[in-house]
Amino acid sequence: METRRMFYFRSNRAKYLQNIFLILLISCFLIWPNSADASLLNKNISLKPESLLETRIGTAENLNKDHIQIDGKLDEEAWQRASALTGFIQNNPDEGASATEKTEVFILYSQDSLYIGVRAYDSENDKIKSILARRDSKLPSDWINIWIDSYHDHRSAFQFSVNPAGVKRDVYWSDERKQDDDWDAVWDVEVSLDQQGWCAEFRIPFSQIRFPKKEVQTWGFQAARVIARKNETSYWGHIPKGVPQFVSLFGEIKGIQGIPSPKRLQFLPYTVAKGAFLPAQEGNPFRTGSQYSGNMGLNLKYGLTSNLTLDGTFNPDFGQVEADPAQVNLTAFETYFSEKRPFFIEGKSLLSFSLGSDIERESLFYSRRIGRAPQGYPSSAQYYQKPENTTILSAFKVTGKTSKGWSIGILEALTSKENASVLTWDGTDSEETVEPLTNYLLGRAEKEFREGRSAFGFIITAVNRKIDSDNLNFLRKAAFSGGFDFRHRWSKDRYEVKGFFIGSHIRGSEDAILSAQKSSARYFQRPDADHLELDPTKTSLSGFAGYFSLSKIGGGHWRWTLSNRTRSPGFEINDMGYMRSTDTVTNYLWIDYREYKPGKLFRDYDVSLLLNYKTNFSWDRTGMGASLRANFRFLNYWYLTTSLSRTMERLSTSQLRGGPAVSLPGNWSTSGSIRTDSRRNFYLSLRGSYSHADNGAITTSLSSSFRIRPSSRLSITLSPSYSDGFRRLQYLTKKTIGNETRYILSRIDQTVLSLTLRLSYAVTPNLSLQLYTQPYISVGDYNEFKEVIEPRAASYDDRWHIFSDQDSSYSDGYYYLLPPDLPGEEFIIRDPDFNFRQFRLNFIVRWEYLPGSTIFLVWTNGLNDYADVGRLNIGNDLKGLFGSPSNNVFLFKISYWFNL
Repeated sequence: METRRMFYFRSNRAKYLQNIFLILLISCFLIWPNSADASLLNKNISLKPESLLETRIGTAENLNKDHIQIDGKLDEEAWQRASALTGFIQNNPDEGASATEKTEVFILYSQDSLYIGVRAYDSENDKIKSILARRDSKLPSDWINIWIDSYHDHRSAFQFSVNPAGVKRDVYWSDERKQDDDWDAVWDVEVSLDQQGWCAEFRIPFSQIRFPKKEVQTWGFQAARVIARKNETSYWGHIPKGVPQFVSLFGEIKGIQGIPSPKRLQFLPYTVAKGAFLPAQEGNPFRTGSQYSGNMGLNLKYGLTSNLTLDGTFNPDFGQVEADPAQVNLTAFETYFSEKRPFFIEGKSLLSFSLGSDIERESLFYSRRIGRAPQGYPSSAQYYQKPENTTILSAFKVTGKTSKGWSIGILEALTSKENASVLTWDGTDSEETVEPLTNYLLGRAEKEFREGRSAFGFIITAVNRKIDSDNLNFLRKAAFSGGFDFRHRWSKDRYEVKGFFIGSHIRGSEDAILSAQKSSARYFQRPDADHLELDPTKTSLSGFAGYFSLSKIGGGHWRWTLSNRTRSPGFEINDMGYMRSTDTVTNYLWIDYREYKPGKLFRDYDVSLLLNYKTNFSWDRTGMGASLRANFRFLNYWYLTTSLSRTMERLSTSQLRGGPAVSLPGNWSTSGSIRTDSRRNFYLSLRGSYSHADNGAITTSLSSSFRIRPSSRLSITLSPSYSDGFRRLQYLTKKTIGNETRYILSRIDQTVLSLTLRLSYAVTPNLSLQLYTQPYISVGDYNEFKEVIEPRAASYDDRWHIFSDQDSSYSDGYYYLLPPDLPGEEFIIRDPDFNFRQFRLNFIVRWEYLPGSTIFLVWTNGLNDYADVGRLNIGNDLKGLFGSPSNNVFLFKISYWFNL
């Protein structure tokens, strides 16, 4: 066996060197034409009119004592005095050409607000695309977009947008192109339509944006107009296609002077009433059939300076947010859920810190940790009731930019100690702690140079728990992480290097640190991991992570990235962040070719190749593969996406949940999608994927999305999804016989069905109704049980013993497996087959009855059902689901915005 294993590793290392050589060869081949491509680009740029390259300058006029009524008509005398910004240039469809319709932008200011008037002329005013929806909706309609870089840092901006129906949208931009759609400001805009086209009149209070304390202000400024029927987007300051910049290409607005720093003290108190109607349970004093509750809380915003803002919340309520989608997780790793709570999603760009894997969404800050469901359970209880979520007593954020150019983000949150109400078996009422008092701290700072093209930053996180109950000793008492990051661009923003280095440290009881060592992120207990040591006496654990990449991000047709991501075995951030695994060294090569010039078939397209090679700290190959992906946009604005991927045979250190590493077979996968023109009232998206492993396992998935707009107010989206297939190596359980641990895997045939319905109806831009429903069915049938016998064998069949009909039996819901090398012993496994069914419904009425003040009416309905059938029967599954007890929650919430 040892000889075979050594041959296996020599063979793979030889293949590794061959692959490294291939990567270097491809890199040299693709980098060589880049220099020619760059010279061609410079030649093309020199031929462009100077007006496309120069920084445009506009002037804002002081209102003095004049008054502007926000009605969308631009009929006040002050608008006539203002200078018009004109000469919009197309970005799409004909880059560099003049806009097909004339647009004029006028800018005024008072001591407390910025006023922007836009006249959008249209030669076919009856074809203006106007759709009514709730605020912040992304709609295929005409739009007027305004961006204000009030820091004038060429990196960040505040966006204010409106469509001809008066639908508002605001976005915060950072790092040139990152968008925070969840940022909300309190501002006014009105629109009007006439024979010449349409107009928009904005009033943006200075309290809603941030700017340096100066007598004379110079701000970056950009305006854009979208004409939906022509699929035309034109900008006042030209934005070429394919460039990595955005904010740094803005024009400038001068003339604003003498404006005071706004006080910016805002209060948003709320009150909520809630009624929950749940199925009663006989004998359970905590499930009587109904529960009623009420609550109050407060959000505040205060301008510490003209460019630093304090956000605070006390006892926040998030009952109006949409429920998380249903999932059945059969992996070793935690499920990731997106953040939907307003306090945490606003301004998140200043607090985020990606670990270099956007697909896995790993980050140093995962806000769902704050206010999570209590992690403990009562030790002995006949019945108990614990809170659904930990109460956030208070949370504060300080975000903004100092006068020295430092971007600052600080978050502090305190969650309460939570107790479960318990009825013991002897009838005694008691309480037991299920979550300790916990403090969360995050600090982020970044200093920019060269107008934002270079930066150096720091980040720290800290979690401290006050654990005063023995049943919570599995939790860490303290968890810290911190480090630095950097980025640097050069050669007209065509090339970029960036990276980070982070250290982590956790402390706690021996049980807590042992649990961390044995978690799915690292599995120190693996018997074949000579580079790891499981120490049950440890009371702390430390580690590090690093990332480095070199990229070509602009200029010409080619883009590429070379990167490395490394994490030591002891790295741990899951107390405040989100991370799946450690003990990894991953190398990537990404190459992309882009064409923006329309041809005979495609309007634009790009084709990319991704190569990856992954090892652990013992140099075992834990991943290797290649992926080819292409995106095409047709002349009629339909989209086609295709991909083909190959994953090579590799070692998995998590497959056996702490057992030895096992060699997994390679895999081919392909996927594709097609989308119609999103501007149409009927929109269709179709997606499909197919995966075939070298051991014969197959998985197929199909999903689609149908969106219909019967009127300009109503949108209906129906999204069915179906996946079916089988895997041969699903982890099932482990059995200990004497001092030996045996690992049992199986084949699983799994089918998943879901149907998501979203309905939105807008009565006005400030009053909307939303309905979300999703029935979900997941069915798993386990069979072909196997025991791992030689996990790293060169031959696939030599790695396990498959239990035949002669050495396995089934009786009364249990499987009995007879290992051939242990006469008289048997593995007893409860039938793991399942039919999981779930239905979720959210109905929300949202009314912004005054600017910043909102009323919510919410109805939430939930059904859950489970059976150990393992066979899909849609009729029986739906009958079981909708015949199960229903959970109904009704909520009324009102908030009122005070601006002092």
